[in-house]
Amino acid sequence: MQTLIDEQLVEIVGFGEADGYLPEAVAAARTELVTRNLSAAAMSATVHSVETRRKRDAQLAIQPLSWPARIAFFILPFGTWSIMLFVFAAWSLQVNGYKRKSADAWRWMGLGVLFWIGLIALVLLLSW
Repeated sequence: MQTLIDEQLVEIVGFGEADGYLPEAVAAARTELVTRNLSAAAMSATVHSVETRRKRDAQLAIQPLSWPARIAFFILPFGTWSIMLFVFAAWSLQVNGYKRKSADAWRWMGLGVLFWIGLIALVLLLSW
C-alpha cells in the first residue's frame, strides 16, 4: 500500500468493497491514508478528484456507438487487413473505457461478417 498514490488509496477506501477488494485490503488502505496524515483540504481535493474521474468513467462506459460507426463496422470489415483494423478499433474502445461502444462495435462487426458470408453464399447458390 505504501507504493500507491493518494488517489488510489482513497478509491480503495471509498469504493473498494464494491470494486471487489477484500476487506483486509480496504482496511490496509485506510491505515495507510491515516499514516500519511493528509490535511483536510488535501483529502477533500483527492476525494473530489476520484469521484470526478469515476463519474467520467461511468459516462464513457455507457455511450453508444454512433450510427456512422455502426455502419462502418457492419460494411467495411470484409477482407484480411480491414478486419484486423476493426478488431483493433473495437478492442481499443474497450481499453479506453468505452464499454458500450466496444460491445456495439463487436456486435455490428459480427453482423456485418455474417451478412457478407450470407451474401457470398447466396451469390454462389444462385450462380449454380
